[in-house]
Amino acid sequence: MITEYALVLLVVLHQILVRLVSQTGKGVVVLNLDSSGWIHLTMYSGLEKLGAVKLMKLAVKVGYYRGLSGSMQSVKQCFGGNMAVLGLHHCSVIVKSTTRSLAFYSSILGLDVDNNRPDLGYPGAWLNVGQQQIHLLELENPDPIQNRPEHGGRDRHTALSVDNLDQIVTNLEKAAVEYTLSKSGRRALFCRDPDGNAVEIIEKI
Repeated sequence: MITEYALVLLVVLHQILVRLVSQTGKGVVVLNLDSSGWIHLTMYSGLEKLGAVKLMKLAVKVGYYRGLSGSMQSVKQCFGGNMAVLGLHHCSVIVKSTTRSLAFYSSILGLDVDNNRPDLGYPGAWLNVGQQQIHLLELENPDPIQNRPEHGGRDRHTALSVDNLDQIVTNLEKAAVEYTLSKSGRRALFCRDPDGNAVEIIEKI
């Protein structure tokens, strides 16, 4: 039986190796616990796997193991130094017509257009969503539009939060835009823009 103190030592070892990699060259150190209870330490340089070591097997109770396995899935990347993801800046959706899409995103969903979009060599628009944005790209769509899942929750989608879902429902029904309610039971719905891009609308009060 390996105690929690031994696990702390393993994490410390992981951090030491991470520091060594960051100081001596670009690479990644991965320490993880597999489904069989073995602890593995793997080192990479770019996409090249330098080596892997099977350290030891961890014998723990099922409940403790489940909690531990999540915390041990630690990947420390050291490509040129430490960094942190600060948030989601924007998401982009491909559309056939910017004008047609603005009628959906701006008129129906109520998003404001950011007029600071530069000339990118193709039509489009930037839409403000709080501190984030949705970027409309008027480009050829490489993905199929037909035969998408009927329920947007089973398709890739953009999720927006609103303070009044009833108003969104009114706007969608007035514009004859079909929607389905969230299967989670929460105050939310799924709809699609004119190009079939799925959008989730969640009420947050």
